[in-house]
Formats: sequence, C-alpha cells, structure tokens
Amino acid sequence: MTNPYREMTRDQLYRACQERAGELLQKPGREPPRRTREERAELAQDTAYLLLALAFAVDAGTGTAGSPRSRMKQPGGNFVDAYMEQAHRQQVSARWAVLTDAADLALGGNLSRMDPVIGDDPYNRRSYESDEGLRRALEKLAAVYEAGQKG
Repeated sequence: MTNPYREMTRDQLYRACQERAGELLQKPGREPPRRTREERAELAQDTAYLLLALAFAVDAGTGTAGSPRSRMKQPGGNFVDAYMEQAHRQQVSARWAVLTDAADLALGGNLSRMDPVIGDDPYNRRSYESDEGLRRALEKLAAVYEAGQKG
C-alpha cells in the first residue's frame, strides 16, 4: 500500500493530524470506542503513514544520514559543501511546500491535477528545483485560480 498522505500539503497534514488526535484522545468521562483487532491494526498502520508523511514535511535534514553533521564525522568531509548541499535541499523543500500549497488552493484540493496544469511532472523537480521553475509553475496555477474565481 502506498502512503495516502504522501502528497498532502502541510496544511492538509495539519488538519489530518488534528482529526487523528481527536479520534485517538479519550474524552474525559467517556469510554473509548470499541474496535476490533483488525480495526486497531488498520488505525495503527494509517497513523504510521500519517506520521511518516508529517516527518518528511517537517524534516530539516539535520540528524539524518547524509546530513552535514553526519557527513563531518566521515573522513574527508567538506564543511562548506556539506552545508551548501543542505541549504539546497531545504530550498527545494521550501519551493515544494509553496508549490503544493498554491496547487491546493488553485485546484481545490485536487493535487492530482497539478501535473497537467503546470505541464510538468513535479517529481522530476523542474517546477521546484529553481526559483524560475517555481515562478513558471505558479503563473500557470494562478491562471487556473483566477479562471475559477471568475466562473
């Protein structure tokens, strides 16, 4: 099974986490909902997918393998290169967050329509690898948004 939360924007992940927390937190004075073993297993797996998607959404890459700190523990690690690569990854991540938020608004939450609208497969990074690519994608999304506002 693929992660159903994988392509959510940060805002959508926030709402999904709020809903899940409300579902899991026991209300004072109320009995927790009775779930079968299968329902508990399904809820646990779905919550794990939600947590993984959230982890990727907030990851700054500071403690993971390939991070500047971990690379500097290896012989021959270049301090400047390690941190410049991290800066590049974080810029790409920030552009992706902006792109998916804009697509969420312009496309009414239907991110699956993003590829045909911006004329790009976002997973090949053209749309968010550079500020120019992001601007082109945002201009296309703006046209869709503005057309929707008129109609």
